[in-house]
Amino acid sequence: MPNSDSLRPIEIRRIRQARDETQAEFAEHLDVSQRTVCNWELAEYTPSDDQDQTIRELAPSDLDLQAIATELDWSEQRAALSDTEKRLYCADVLRQIRERPRTSDEFASGKGLANLTDQQRQFIDRLDLTGVQGDVQRSGDRVSTIYYLVGDERRAVRRFIEENEEIVGDELGSHPPNRISTDWSDFLYELLEEEWRFWVCY
Repeated sequence: MPNSDSLRPIEIRRIRQARDETQAEFAEHLDVSQRTVCNWELAEYTPSDDQDQTIRELAPSDLDLQAIATELDWSEQRAALSDTEKRLYCADVLRQIRERPRTSDEFASGKGLANLTDQQRQFIDRLDLTGVQGDVQRSGDRVSTIYYLVGDERRAVRRFIEENEEIVGDELGSHPPNRISTDWSDFLYELLEEEWRFWVCY
C-alpha cells in the first residue's frame, strides 16, 4: 500500500520531463510498461513504495521536488479557496435577489447566471423583451432585464415596469398581439396589465 508521501502524478511527470524522456523511455528504468507510466501520470494508479523510491532517485539533482510539492500544495489550497469563494458568491447573489428583483446590471455584478450552479439557476427566472416573431428591438429601446426568484413574479413585474415604464406604456397602449404579449406567458401578461393599471393610477 503506497504511503501518503507518495509522489503525485504531476511530480512523476515533472521528473520524467526533466530527464527529457518519453513515457516509454522512462518506463524502461522502472521495468514497467509505457502504459503503467501513463496511468501513474493520469492518477489512474499509484507506484508502489519501491517504484516511488526509484522514481525519486531518477530525478535530476537540480530538480527541486520540495518546490514542486509546495507549488502543488498552494495550487490545491487555491482551488479549495476558489470553490469556497464561488459558494459564498452564489449564496450572496441568491440573498440579494431574494431581497428584491434585480436588473441585469445589478444581478451578479452583470454576470447573470454564469457562476450559479444548475440547481441554483432553477430557482431564478427573468423578464425580458425580445420582439415579436424574433424581430429585434426597435432603435432606441433599452429594455432592462429583470431577474427574480421563481414565485416572486408580482414584484418582478413591478420592477420591470419601474425600469421600462415608457416601453411598457407603448406596448400596452397598442392592441395585442404586441411584443410583450407574444414573449410572455398569459399569466405574466395579465399580471403586467394589473400592475400597470395600479402604476398609472398611483
